Amino acid sequence: LSAVPWDFMPLAAELLIRAGNLDKAAECIDKLDQKDISDSAVASLRAVLAGEKADFRQAAQYWRQSIDSGNKAPQAQLELARALSAIGDTQSAMWQLRTFLSQWPNSFSAHLELARLFARTGDWAAAAEHAGRASQLMPGNSEAEIFYLQAKVQLLAAEPNDVSDQEWSDITARLLALESASGGAADVHKVKLLRIHVMVQRKQFAQAAELMAQLKKEYP
Repeated sequence: LSAVPWDFMPLAAELLIRAGNLDKAAECIDKLDQKDISDSAVASLRAVLAGEKADFRQAAQYWRQSIDSGNKAPQAQLELARALSAIGDTQSAMWQLRTFLSQWPNSFSAHLELARLFARTGDWAAAAEHAGRASQLMPGNSEAEIFYLQAKVQLLAAEPNDVSDQEWSDITARLLALESASGGAADVHKVKLLRIHVMVQRKQFAQAAELMAQLKKEYP
C-alpha cells in the first residue's frame, strides 16, 4: 500500500473490500484517516467495510457520520436505510426511505426497499403500492413483481368474500408468466409457494397438494 498514490487510496480500499481482503482494506482506510482526506469519504469506506463484515449497527453509525459530514450522494442515504433495516430499526429505515423518495421519487431501489419493509410489518396495501411502483420503474424485474404479487395475494386473501374468481385467475396468470421468465431457483420457489397460496384460497386443494409435493422433490 505504501506505493499507492494517495488520490488512488480510496478506490484501492473499495477494491480491497470487494475482493474480500478486509484486513488490508482496514489498513488502507486507517492510512486515509491519518491524511487530509475528507471525513465523509473515510466514514463511507468504514461503513462499507462494516457492512461487508455484517456489522450493520456500526455500518449505520458510519453512514450517518458520512452524511452528517457532507456526503450528499443518494446511495449513502439508501445504504443507511438498508443498514437500519438489517438491525431491525424498521421505523427509522422507513423514515429514511420516505425522506429519500421526497427528493428522488423515481428511485427503483428505494421503492423496492420500502415494499420489503411494509411487507415485514404486514402493511400489504403499502407494500403493493411501492412494489407496483418499482415494477413500473423497472419492468421485468422479478423481485419487484414477486413482492407486488405477494402483497396482492395477501390483500385478496384478507377479504375472500369480496374477491371474484377472475381476480384470482389474473393473479395466477401473472404468477405463471413470472415462473416461466424467472431465471433463479429462489424466484421460482417463491412463485410456486404463492401459487399454492392462491390454490388454497380458491379451494383447489388437490392441485395445491400436488404442487407442494413437486416442490418438496425440487427443494428437499
